[in-house]
Amino acid sequence: AQVHIFDTGHFALEDKLPEIAPLIADFLDARG
Repeated sequence: AQVHIFDTGHFALEDKLPEIAPLIADFLDARG
């Protein structure tokens, strides 16, 4: 399991999209 901790609030994707989007894409690619 991978755990990523971001200093953000309720709207994490709005606050940290450039950092989070590649992690989501990598996760989906690894399982696709």
